[in-house]
Amino acid sequence: MVSKTQIVALFLCFLTSTSSTTYGKKPRPRQPCKELVFYFHDILYQGNNYNNATSAIVGSPAWGNKTAMAVPFNFGDLVVFDDPITLDNNLHSPPVGRAQGMYFYDQKSTYSAWLGFSFLFNSTKYVGTLNFAGADPLLNKTRDISVIGGTGDFFMARGIATLMTDAFEGDVYFRLRVDINLYECCGNVAVSPERCTRNSIDGLNPLKQVSQPPGCLHDKYDKYYHGQSKEMSDVAKSGLNRPRSSTSGDAMNGLGKVRLNP
Repeated sequence: MVSKTQIVALFLCFLTSTSSTTYGKKPRPRQPCKELVFYFHDILYQGNNYNNATSAIVGSPAWGNKTAMAVPFNFGDLVVFDDPITLDNNLHSPPVGRAQGMYFYDQKSTYSAWLGFSFLFNSTKYVGTLNFAGADPLLNKTRDISVIGGTGDFFMARGIATLMTDAFEGDVYFRLRVDINLYECCGNVAVSPERCTRNSIDGLNPLKQVSQPPGCLHDKYDKYYHGQSKEMSDVAKSGLNRPRSSTSGDAMNGLGKVRLNP
């Protein structure tokens, strides 16, 4: 009759061999996969340019109006836009998509705005969307905002977009150059159907494998997950049971320290 001790020993051997097989592969390095450069052109509605306007003031402070920017520093104005995106700085170049979203001016002492918008691509080269959000201190030569997601060719994209004011004409027209660096990629910007796999951080089963969509991994995530798998392997070898609360807590602390850009 097989003793309880033998059963436990066999189980631990199986667990150790499974974890070493599953996590023995060296994680492939993940680098910024592509730099994209676009221009978007904004023409503000001022009461007599409806046919050409691509943006409009939809909210203004009590002392302002919706056909002119508020004084001082446009503070309190909320603008919605539907701007053409081009590959060069020519307003009349064929657009590759639209920049759609909003910005509002949020400081009384200087020119500063907060942006939230999407690039909607409709060209043969790119299909899908990229989503952006962040603060835009307009007097700085360059400003970084976050790439917070995407669809299609940019499914679950993450990264940084650097904005630079390329031209402006008063409050009526401005052109932004947008340099986009995407970090979380599995191969190309045009993501293939191939799916990534990473270790689950499920406190109930830290050795479980779960399937994740393309763009889900980052090198710092890899370091964290592989560190967790090694720790669990050591636990299995020593015959100790890791408390569930400790596993969950470590997972949360680890993710809290991960930053999207290196």
